[in-house]
Amino acid sequence: MFQKVIDSEVALVLTMPIYTQNLFELTQKNKKHLSPWFPWVEDIKQLNDTKAFILSKLQALAKEEALHCLIFYQNRLAGVCDLHNISKKHQKAFIGYWIDKDLQGRKIAKRALKGLIDIAFDDLGLKKLTILAQKENIKSQKLAESLKFKQKALLESHLFINGSFRDFYLYERIN
Repeated sequence: MFQKVIDSEVALVLTMPIYTQNLFELTQKNKKHLSPWFPWVEDIKQLNDTKAFILSKLQALAKEEALHCLIFYQNRLAGVCDLHNISKKHQKAFIGYWIDKDLQGRKIAKRALKGLIDIAFDDLGLKKLTILAQKENIKSQKLAESLKFKQKALLESHLFINGSFRDFYLYERIN
């Protein structure tokens, strides 16, 4: 099984069906915390929704379109991060992530994303990575900037979340 140890506390593990229950429980625990930022949260209502999600990510991996990882902190599931919309032809991908609300402030996401960025640039040979951060999500913007991503644009009314369109900043990092 794929695992990348980042440091003595943080590791990335390939999202696999064996983790369905753990991921479902973590998502449910964080539903209120995640719903302002992610439109998919309300679609996760039962264990089979998480299983279907994991299987779809494995299919995307098989097509080399995504790499979805679980973030473990001190051997406990703490969140997720991924490369999605991978284009080998254009050597680029988008990054997504979230961390358990109770574990924020420990630089877990930053450490995990550094490892994911290394995989993207060093192992997959990608040239450009993109992060979208909602205009109101200051923490996500600061995280992108701390990882040497540059703000490139404001995408107005980019996604419809919880009944309204939301603006997002687009951040890029070139290898």
